[in-house]
Amino acid sequence: MDHAPSPLGFSDLTQDEALLVSIFRSWVRQASAQADFEQSARDLLRLDHIYPALDDLFVFFRSFCQRPEVHVNEHEVLSATEEQLLTVLGEQDARCRDTATDGCRATLRELSMKPRPTDEITRSGDDLLHAKLAQSYQTVMSAHRL
Repeated sequence: MDHAPSPLGFSDLTQDEALLVSIFRSWVRQASAQADFEQSARDLLRLDHIYPALDDLFVFFRSFCQRPEVHVNEHEVLSATEEQLLTVLGEQDARCRDTATDGCRATLRELSMKPRPTDEITRSGDDLLHAKLAQSYQTVMSAHRL
């Protein structure tokens, strides 16, 4: 009996990987005001180690989001799109070659940020379990309010 692997969660990621996914989530949610978000992110992160990569990261996001289905989650479990983002940034071969991706990878490497492809990340399943428990709790609490 084959089981689908658990989705990745934030607890499975390094701090840098979690930061990349968090910035991506926020950027996607600001679809109508991405330029404003990008400037706000630059202002907010000007003292963070990722600051020098932000311009290349935003160019990469625009290129990456040309794919048909872009979905981000609201909780600690990563969506398939978010997992694909890490895989594309973590690949070191020529499978995903374009100027935006190559530029972003190079800048991240210069900053010693090395996101891993998802097949190299151990999937604990902890975040999925926590999300399901929280959902169950919310369901029970909603039922008691009625």
